[in-house]
Amino acid sequence: MQFVITNPAQFVQLNSHAPLRWLASLRSTRDGKAVSNVIGSVILTRRDSGITTAHDLIGKTVGAIDAQAFGGYLLGYKALSDAGLRPERDFHLRFTGFPGDALIYMLREKAVQAAIVPVCLLENMDQEGLINKKDFIALLSRPTPLPCLTSTPLYPDWSFAALPAVSDALADRVTRALFNAPAAASLPPPRHFTGARQRRPVRWKRCCVMFVSTLSSVDCGWMSKVG
Repeated sequence: MQFVITNPAQFVQLNSHAPLRWLASLRSTRDGKAVSNVIGSVILTRRDSGITTAHDLIGKTVGAIDAQAFGGYLLGYKALSDAGLRPERDFHLRFTGFPGDALIYMLREKAVQAAIVPVCLLENMDQEGLINKKDFIALLSRPTPLPCLTSTPLYPDWSFAALPAVSDALADRVTRALFNAPAAASLPPPRHFTGARQRRPVRWKRCCVMFVSTLSSVDCGWMSKVG
């Protein structure tokens, strides 16, 4: 194996064993325009649910996508943990699997009382006419540059990295090919890679601090041990 495509939590974990060379991050587009190369979580509830604060979730069922999903669970877990809540102790946690769209449908149908999903998933589904985003609100809402409801800080999106044995020449050739490839229109929203010369430096130190301080205590399989 010479290259990896990985989410921020996996990048930090893998980088602790073999130094990775970051080459590019995914960037989402909307209406042909690049809108973000970051990932975060939003904790959604129905607008008519009467749930307006994190502590209103006590005794309720909270849906998440997967125990290893960075935007679909881990960041939302940290936000709820910072608010003083713990899964199973304070609320029931239900993992629904991919795709994340199904979890928002479950929230709409009241099968769960809240849902942890990646930022902008709600807005993308609204744009496609699948749901009405006005039916939902965000808990622990925070302002960000994105035109999307957000409950957590934002981190670099999925990244493409080279392992130490890869030569500079090969890494450069592969990276150039990525930048010249068309957006993956089959994935909602369309996505392509952006590189170091096209964006701000990736804040991996912030990812590492967040991962080690909080996510290392989460029972999420291979990510339960750091270092």
